[in-house]
Amino acid sequence: MDIKDLIIPDFSVDLFPTLKVYSNALGQWESVYRGDGYGLAGIRHHQSGDGIRRIAWKATAKRGELMVRETYSERSFSVLIVVDRSPRMGAYDLEKLLFIKTATGAIINGAQSRNLALGFLDWAKGKEHYRRPQEGHAHAFKVRKSTTNRNFLAVDDNVNLQLTRLKDFKKHLPKGTMLFLFSDFFVLPAEELIIEIAKSFDFHPVIVQHPIWEKDFPEIEGTLSFAEPLTNEIAEAFFTLNQSRSLAKKHRQRYADIVSFFESMEINPITLTTSDEAECERSFAFWSNERSLHRVR
Repeated sequence: MDIKDLIIPDFSVDLFPTLKVYSNALGQWESVYRGDGYGLAGIRHHQSGDGIRRIAWKATAKRGELMVRETYSERSFSVLIVVDRSPRMGAYDLEKLLFIKTATGAIINGAQSRNLALGFLDWAKGKEHYRRPQEGHAHAFKVRKSTTNRNFLAVDDNVNLQLTRLKDFKKHLPKGTMLFLFSDFFVLPAEELIIEIAKSFDFHPVIVQHPIWEKDFPEIEGTLSFAEPLTNEIAEAFFTLNQSRSLAKKHRQRYADIVSFFESMEINPITLTTSDEAECERSFAFWSNERSLHRVR
């Protein structure tokens, strides 16, 4: 890997749990009143979404700024990044990989800022590559390296295989682990599998689609040259105006169907169509604000 392949964005994703976190480690900090993991861990600055009952009034008066109590359930959770490595995800000169590296880079920044355990899973070379969640800058750097892998040799339904495999990693992944799944979702995971995953993980699907050729399609008439995702061979296709319009309509509907698929299970997906840091930051800021309404109190 060339160090130039790394992308370390200038922003961080705000990571916080919306589910109660349960793990062996949390048993070390039992609260008499609220159970495992809910003992007081410390005081921090107020953030959007914090309830009034959490305000630490003495600390607020002493510091002259709004402070809140933080529990171990907020501190002690893990983050797992899972990437779809089917050949189509490597299309368009690896442009979608740039989208992924920017977004995962910001997630890694967020995990490091809170000293969270960070893990990674993909099938880039057609076989499982798993990094068990760990804390620390050295491990975070290894995860960054994993996101830069240019191989997309997994089978089309590798997302189903990876999500199924998570059952075997439960001892490394406490309930409430934040799971970010990056995919175009042209092959949707099984609904029953998603429901099961959502019960154990704080699950966040990230829809990664090319804004011109996948999420939409340009209104053109003529011959287009494109590279086959699997072989990288150049092919040509002729489109009439009606065909290009029909394809645009089909692509928009496909995207809408993917969003509806997750929303039907009360899961709000994140959409990623660019590697522009400002745009990515806005997308995740909106996502974070929506989540803050449901964060652990």
